[in-house]
Amino acid sequence: MKSKFVGLTLAVLFVAYLLWSSLGLDRVTVEICLDYNGNSACRTASGANQEEAVRTAVDVACAVLAAGRDDSIACNDTKPTSVRLVD
Repeated sequence: MKSKFVGLTLAVLFVAYLLWSSLGLDRVTVEICLDYNGNSACRTASGANQEEAVRTAVDVACAVLAAGRDDSIACNDTKPTSVRLVD
């Protein structure tokens, strides 16, 4: 009986953790602006931390600003001109 209770408790905790992590309750949202090849774009993205959120926002901005694989790689290496935390 005790082992079933422990197993059930662990299963419930695991499911709760999966829901908590997938719902993004600890997410950080940023807005970045990026200048590349004379054009600029501002995009908002979320991530588990600020670094991940900035990386995702840069990827999204570069999808608009860059043309082709080499251009996309160069754009993704560009530092944003501004980074702002969004509440």
